[in-house]
Amino acid sequence: MFSLTKTTTLALLAAGCMAAPVLAGTAAAPDLTAPATPTALTGYDRLWSHFTLYKDDNNPVLQEFSLQGR
Repeated sequence: MFSLTKTTTLALLAAGCMAAPVLAGTAAAPDLTAPATPTALTGYDRLWSHFTLYKDDNNPVLQEFSLQGR
């Protein structure tokens, strides 16, 4: 048999503690609905909005092509 290290044991224990409510059915489902009003653009969003290379809402195949990054 093999021996688990302290780090591995703690990681498995933490994963089990986080999974327990989900497996028991007591965890609340995440809200997947979009917000009713759009939020203000952050600096990151404003910067990357300049890298939209193509946008045409009437095109049935490709409506927008833009570069995004982190």
